[in-house]
Amino acid sequence: MKQFAVLDIGALSIIMRSSCFSSGILMKWLKFLKEVKHEAELVSWPTPREVAISSVFVAILVGISGLVFFLSDTASYWLINLFLGLKGL
Repeated sequence: MKQFAVLDIGALSIIMRSSCFSSGILMKWLKFLKEVKHEAELVSWPTPREVAISSVFVAILVGISGLVFFLSDTASYWLINLFLGLKGL
Protein backbone atom coordinates (compact mmCIF):
# COMPACT_ATOMS: atom_id res chain seq x y z
CA MET A 1 0.00 0.00 0.00
CA LYS A 2 1.56 3.26 -1.11
CA GLN A 3 1.26 6.22 1.23
CA PHE A 4 1.92 8.94 -1.30
CA ALA A 5 0.35 10.16 -4.52
CA VAL A 6 2.19 9.18 -7.68
CA LEU A 7 1.95 11.02 -10.97
CA ASP A 8 1.06 8.71 -13.83
CA ILE A 9 4.35 9.08 -15.68
CA GLY A 10 3.30 6.79 -18.53
CA ALA A 11 0.31 8.94 -19.49
CA LEU A 12 2.38 12.09 -19.15
CA SER A 13 5.02 10.57 -21.41
CA ILE A 14 2.46 9.83 -24.13
CA ILE A 15 1.04 13.35 -23.89
CA MET A 16 4.45 14.96 -24.05
CA ARG A 17 5.60 12.88 -27.03
CA SER A 18 2.44 13.59 -29.00
CA SER A 19 2.48 17.33 -28.49
CA CYS A 20 4.85 20.16 -29.13
CA PHE A 21 6.35 19.67 -25.63
CA SER A 22 8.78 16.98 -26.74
CA SER A 23 11.88 19.14 -26.45
CA GLY A 24 15.02 17.71 -24.89
CA ILE A 25 14.68 19.60 -21.61
CA LEU A 26 11.16 18.36 -20.93
CA MET A 27 12.10 14.79 -21.77
CA LYS A 28 15.00 15.05 -19.32
CA TRP A 29 12.57 16.22 -16.65
CA LEU A 30 10.30 13.30 -17.44
CA LYS A 31 13.20 10.87 -17.08
CA PHE A 32 14.12 12.55 -13.78
CA LEU A 33 10.54 12.16 -12.47
CA LYS A 34 10.53 8.46 -13.42
CA GLU A 35 13.78 7.97 -11.50
CA VAL A 36 12.39 9.83 -8.47
CA LYS A 37 9.29 7.60 -8.50
CA HIS A 38 11.49 4.50 -8.67
CA GLU A 39 13.70 5.67 -5.79
CA ALA A 40 10.65 6.57 -3.66
CA GLU A 41 9.40 3.02 -4.04
CA LEU A 42 12.73 1.69 -2.71
CA VAL A 43 12.70 3.78 0.48
CA SER A 44 12.34 1.84 3.72
CA TRP A 45 10.12 4.06 5.87
CA PRO A 46 10.32 3.75 9.69
CA THR A 47 7.41 2.28 11.61
CA PRO A 48 5.41 4.53 13.96
CA ARG A 49 7.05 2.77 16.93
CA GLU A 50 10.54 3.52 15.58
CA VAL A 51 9.61 7.17 15.08
CA ALA A 52 8.26 7.40 18.64
CA ILE A 53 11.37 5.81 20.15
CA SER A 54 13.66 8.09 18.14
CA SER A 55 11.65 11.17 19.12
CA VAL A 56 11.82 10.33 22.83
CA PHE A 57 15.56 9.68 22.54
CA VAL A 58 16.11 13.05 20.85
CA ALA A 59 14.00 14.85 23.47
CA ILE A 60 16.02 13.27 26.29
CA LEU A 61 19.34 14.24 24.66
CA VAL A 62 18.14 17.80 24.09
CA GLY A 63 17.14 18.04 27.75
CA ILE A 64 20.49 16.70 28.95
CA SER A 65 22.37 19.05 26.61
CA GLY A 66 20.32 22.00 27.82
CA LEU A 67 21.06 21.13 31.43
CA VAL A 68 24.81 20.80 30.75
CA PHE A 69 24.91 24.17 28.95
CA PHE A 70 22.87 25.83 31.72
CA LEU A 71 25.17 24.49 34.45
CA SER A 72 28.37 25.42 32.59
CA ASP A 73 27.02 28.91 31.84
CA THR A 74 25.99 29.43 35.47
CA ALA A 75 29.35 28.17 36.75
CA SER A 76 31.33 30.39 34.36
CA TYR A 77 29.19 33.41 35.33
CA TRP A 78 29.80 32.70 39.01
CA LEU A 79 33.57 32.19 38.54
CA ILE A 80 34.01 35.35 36.45
CA ASN A 81 32.16 37.40 39.05
CA LEU A 82 34.23 35.79 41.82
CA PHE A 83 37.58 36.55 40.11
CA LEU A 84 36.59 40.08 39.16
CA GLY A 85 35.19 40.81 42.60
CA LEU A 86 31.80 41.84 41.28
CA LYS A 87 28.79 41.94 43.51
CA GLY A 88 25.39 40.50 42.65
CA LEU A 89 26.19 36.79 42.61
